[in-house]
Amino acid sequence: MSGECISRVKTCNGVPDCSDGFDEFPGICRNNDPPGVCRPIPPTIQSICTHLLSYGNTSLPNYLNHTSETSTVQAAFALNQVSGCHPSFTFLMCTTVFPKCEDDQLVPPCRELCEEVQASCEAPLQAIGEEWPRSCADLPSRRDGRCLEPESDTAVQKFL
Repeated sequence: MSGECISRVKTCNGVPDCSDGFDEFPGICRNNDPPGVCRPIPPTIQSICTHLLSYGNTSLPNYLNHTSETSTVQAAFALNQVSGCHPSFTFLMCTTVFPKCEDDQLVPPCRELCEEVQASCEAPLQAIGEEWPRSCADLPSRRDGRCLEPESDTAVQKFL
């Protein structure tokens, strides 16, 4: 990788961040399913977020533009480092990295949830060299009724 190091969140997101493009190398950014097709969350990955998610289907690319299961797990590990910054951080990251898929359509987290968590967690992410992974502005409002929010704000739990 030419000696440079990038955030694991940026691996396999469709944007070459490394000068040699290795972060988007097809050998590590491979998904055998066609994009946008709902499929069960694999059991090894499901255990990461299963205690928070009421669904079992997801699709790639996800809301961070990851196209492989490997890159989704890497992103989840990287982002989990600051999971204590907000009670809903883990839920937001789970629904972003492993989005709900119904009728071959992804259901995103709600904009208001994203903005609230971002306000609490952006600085801790920056402190460990990570950027806030996505814009909240393009997510639907909870008023639209087609987005996800946690059923209850329970104690913060690490998901990895």
